[in-house]
Amino acid sequence: RRKVKISDISWNATGVIIAAAYSKPDHEGICSHKSMICLWALFKRNFKPTRPDVINTPVYLINNCRIVSTVSAFTQKAIIIACGSYTGEVLLYDYSRQEEQLIAKTTVDDYFHRDLITKINWWAFRPPGKPDTNYNILSLGTDGKILLW
Repeated sequence: RRKVKISDISWNATGVIIAAAYSKPDHEGICSHKSMICLWALFKRNFKPTRPDVINTPVYLINNCRIVSTVSAFTQKAIIIACGSYTGEVLLYDYSRQEEQLIAKTTVDDYFHRDLITKINWWAFRPPGKPDTNYNILSLGTDGKILLW
């Protein structure tokens, strides 16, 4: 049985929490193994580097097709995390929720990613003459697509 390894990390908006995506680097096709996202509060008094103090949900396991390859914490709200998967899905999690932490996801379609997402990032854009900033997600996949969500 092979262990999962860190595939990506991201600091949250406040800079005190780090999110790490764990997955199997040799992932292929449909599988039964699991991946996880861990959140650590690095500046808590009881934080120990050899035994991370995981916040809210001790370890969140993402089953089967939602094998996480990349993770990006939202730049404005500390507890929102976007993830990219090996199957091409973009997933959005809210770790302030006790249940139903998955708040949005894409599907696999001709116009979306159909393969591994290698990078996911938040993009802030303020339209000219508008007071509010729009926040979108950019994803890059091995299918050759760069998508704006």
